[in-house]
Amino acid sequence: MKNLITTCLIICFSLVALTGCKTLAGRHKDIQSVVIEQRENTETKQTIEITDPLQIAQLTKLINNSRREFSIFMPNYVIQIQYADNSSKFISLKGGRLKIDGVPYKTSEELVRIIEAYFANGQ
Repeated sequence: MKNLITTCLIICFSLVALTGCKTLAGRHKDIQSVVIEQRENTETKQTIEITDPLQIAQLTKLINNSRREFSIFMPNYVIQIQYADNSSKFISLKGGRLKIDGVPYKTSEELVRIIEAYFANGQ
């Protein structure tokens, strides 16, 4: 019985550590710009820079709502988040999957549709 309780506690603490409450992209108020590079066609790399606070808030919310899920993928987009303190973070994206600091996440398909719309409209 004691081993069962110990095992349950270990599993619970592991799940809490995996899901954590840390924001993935940070607070949108701390972000200066978001640069998205399309990686699908390596001959003509397209890049879009987003500086509008409302668009940044929308993207940040979708990224921060992602949840951890194992996956291996080659990204279609690379998102560079540039913070006001001149630091930056890179995020790989393909379909509904993200990779931040080497950790894979499942994200909303809405994020992908928004980014594809940016490139379709030329931002």
